[in-house]
Amino acid sequence: MQPPLYGLFGGAVAALLHGLFGLVHWYSWEAYLLIGLFISIAGWLGDLLWRTTVETSSGHPASSLAVLSRIPFWFLAGGIGYALGMILSKKLFLLGFYDKPMRPIFILGGIIGVAIQIPRIFFSLKITSNNAAITRTE
Repeated sequence: MQPPLYGLFGGAVAALLHGLFGLVHWYSWEAYLLIGLFISIAGWLGDLLWRTTVETSSGHPASSLAVLSRIPFWFLAGGIGYALGMILSKKLFLLGFYDKPMRPIFILGGIIGVAIQIPRIFFSLKITSNNAAITRTE
């Protein structure tokens, strides 16, 4: 799956959660495209930050330790991207919600960010039939 599709998926997940929990007063589909775009870009930047800081010390990038060490980066990136997308959507009058306190919005964004990134990492791994070699296909 390509990065723009992750953004669409992130926007769809946000729309689904907003509908289930009644988190917004009014909304438009443009708001969810913007939220998905911000989640996608923030996820990419979080992964880039992990690659430049932690990847060199974690050994093989496909090891279980390396995958587990990415989760905090994905959570923070998802929280930041979701919160920024929500705030910008509100400022552009595409979405109506209460923005205080911001902690639940950030945590929900972090969960969405991790939920998007975990399948992405497993789809990018190529596992051989004897499980002797695991390589990245990105």
